[in-house]
Amino acid sequence: MSIEMKKNESKFEVRIDPRTFEGEWLQHKPVSHAEQEAMKTYKKQKCKGELPVFTCMSIDPAFINNELVYEKGLIPAVGYSYPFWRRVIREYDPTRNSRIMSITEYQYRNMFIVQRLFQAGWSVEDSWKAVFRDSKNIGNFRHSIEGKSRMNPTGSNPVAGFYDLGNTRKLLSRDFYQKKPRKEKIYIGGGSFDNLSGLHPVGFIQEFDWVDTDVFSAIGMLVMDP
Repeated sequence: MSIEMKKNESKFEVRIDPRTFEGEWLQHKPVSHAEQEAMKTYKKQKCKGELPVFTCMSIDPAFINNELVYEKGLIPAVGYSYPFWRRVIREYDPTRNSRIMSITEYQYRNMFIVQRLFQAGWSVEDSWKAVFRDSKNIGNFRHSIEGKSRMNPTGSNPVAGFYDLGNTRKLLSRDFYQKKPRKEKIYIGGGSFDNLSGLHPVGFIQEFDWVDTDVFSAIGMLVMDP
């Protein structure tokens, strides 16, 4: 009988606990649709006492010898389909229920970044705007301050303890409590190096029907139990 060993904890792991969200930044009046949806989800789940705690990575994934790794200075693992990512991420660490990040988890990760920006001295308005409305100051986008209209290696553009904001698009799953649609869909968070920061900010989420299509400039987002 084989015993499945727990994968060594990565230094790029970040624990997200929305129950600890606090501060003046939460009094912000949402402006964009993405902000409104994030705050709506947060308030609804907080009232129900159903805020999820999870672990995600602060850096994009790459492949070394066909193994999924989270390290700096590598080529981001772009160009694969949602079914491919679902399988690879499930196999990453089954002992911690590794899975593709859901829409709600992505919203909370982004709110966590807003909180960190605020704690670092950014104004409430600038913190929310940078994540949910125009991410040119925190990520790699076309015409952003640090952007060069090309994909950067993993571990680029450190901001608030995270890397690779922008640079690649992020493949997400629907929430488990969502009713399964008649036709399966995928969700993509944010934008990449070839997107405009104001049209595809970090907090932006799109819905697509191309479930089995290899998605250019997108990576799968990993989540695990804390």
